[in-house]
Amino acid sequence: MKVIRRERLPGIACPVCNTKAMVRTSLQITETMREIRLVCTDDDCDCSFVAQVMVSHIVRPSKKQNPRVLLPIGNQNLRKLPTDGAANPPPQPDLFH
Repeated sequence: MKVIRRERLPGIACPVCNTKAMVRTSLQITETMREIRLVCTDDDCDCSFVAQVMVSHIVRPSKKQNPRVLLPIGNQNLRKLPTDGAANPPPQPDLFH
């Protein structure tokens, strides 16, 4: 039997104060998207917000088939940085830590 190690998932930070947020509820929207409702753990902030988690592509194809799910197979070209000197997008706040 194969043992699956559960690594700690990255947390989601509050977009206002950058403190760790806690998931309160979630709702499956589609086979590839889930809406997550979170609350900031800082009592002085107490912000509630919604995040969406979406599957973007397949890394290793499944042995099973689901005709309702059409996702691209991972492409190394998607992960390469531009080499033509194109301008980099502005940095975004790190909401996952």
